[in-house]
Amino acid sequence: MKRHRGSTLVELMLSMGAGSAVMLLGIGLVHQTLTLNEKSRKGADQNRILDHLAHQFRNDSHSAKEVQLLSDRSMTITSADGSIATYIAEGNFVVRERKQASTGDERERFALDDGAFARFEKRKDPERACIVVSKELGLHDTPPRIDVMVETLVGRWQSLERSERGTE
Repeated sequence: MKRHRGSTLVELMLSMGAGSAVMLLGIGLVHQTLTLNEKSRKGADQNRILDHLAHQFRNDSHSAKEVQLLSDRSMTITSADGSIATYIAEGNFVVRERKQASTGDERERFALDDGAFARFEKRKDPERACIVVSKELGLHDTPPRIDVMVETLVGRWQSLERSERGTE
């Protein structure tokens, strides 16, 4: 009797099962990689938004001659050139409106992550303006996590200009 070289049905089934298991593991790994990539992209976008908000808030308050806290959800900053910047926290958005006589009005809207919120504070001695962006974690008895806290000296640029003129 002659022996045939080939594979039996059992060997074929075992190899197909092993190949399927390897493919399922590969698909799971690709899915997990794509999910992590999306989360990191969203985190990077949120960091850019918060950096831009902090930069605008610093510029407005450093050039301010007066800061008025309307509530913990809104603040008005009046600059030496007469422009008025109003910051309003609405849900998970912060809206910055700047009114200028020379160039017109500007409006920016900063989108925060779900569960994030902003609040404003004004402190004395020396006068400082503060914005705090926090996020509710949804855990029992856990306070909100502070994502960004910007505290600036009001009118810093004017005081620097006065001190430079005084030394000349």
